[in-house]
Amino acid sequence: MLTRDEAQKLARQVIGLSTFPECQVTINASEQAYTRFANNGITTASLNLRHTVAIAVTRDGKSGVMTVNDLDDASLKAAVKKAEELAAIAPANPERLSPLGPQEFPEVSDFDERTAAARSPEMIPHVKTIIELALKQKQVAAGLIERSHRVSAIANKAGLFGFHNSADSQLTTTIRKRSIPATTPWSSKPPPPPIWFVSWPAPSTPAVPKKGAPSSASAAAALCWVKRSSPISSRCARTRSIRASPRLPGPATCSPRAPSRGSIKA
Repeated sequence: MLTRDEAQKLARQVIGLSTFPECQVTINASEQAYTRFANNGITTASLNLRHTVAIAVTRDGKSGVMTVNDLDDASLKAAVKKAEELAAIAPANPERLSPLGPQEFPEVSDFDERTAAARSPEMIPHVKTIIELALKQKQVAAGLIERSHRVSAIANKAGLFGFHNSADSQLTTTIRKRSIPATTPWSSKPPPPPIWFVSWPAPSTPAVPKKGAPSSASAAAALCWVKRSSPISSRCARTRSIRASPRLPGPATCSPRAPSRGSIKA
């Protein structure tokens, strides 16, 4: 990881490559280590290192920005040249403010050396404690322990320079009982069978249901038969009778509709 002196040296190097009157460099670097565990065992462990340098140049109110993640001299020089080419074709910004000069930033206590340097030997004992407790209780543990070390720096031609160093760690875990079976997703269950809704006319009109509807019915009342499926068994359930309504003229009609969960409508 970059130290304060290394970040300042890198920023000065990039600023020296620019021919524009304004040049700002933003440096971000991060190192992340983690250990993942599941089913009472460690599954993966990783160490990631990333760094980026963002270069912003301005001339006559026209700005260009280029970001690079290679820190060799050739890549930095090419990035500065590309930023200046972008600024040349960019429109001028009449609301642009002048860059900041040297600033006094307060000291922030956001860094711990042991946390920033922690690797698997420091993280595995925490995972081991969780897994041993889960096994003792006949349970299953899964989770993630990770730590991160981040560095941020900013500098420009006007003399501004700021540097921040931080470290963080976190542990998350989930415990479940072994006796709980895996549930079947709702999307994988077969769709329920259709329900026949029967509408009957006034008593003076003969009832002629469509094909597929219940055969035994009267003009005064009808029965709606529903076939319900369950993981245990399938059965036919007879719902409540439906009284005839004089507001339903014409012959009887039957149509299959998907049932709404928890209710059956006539």
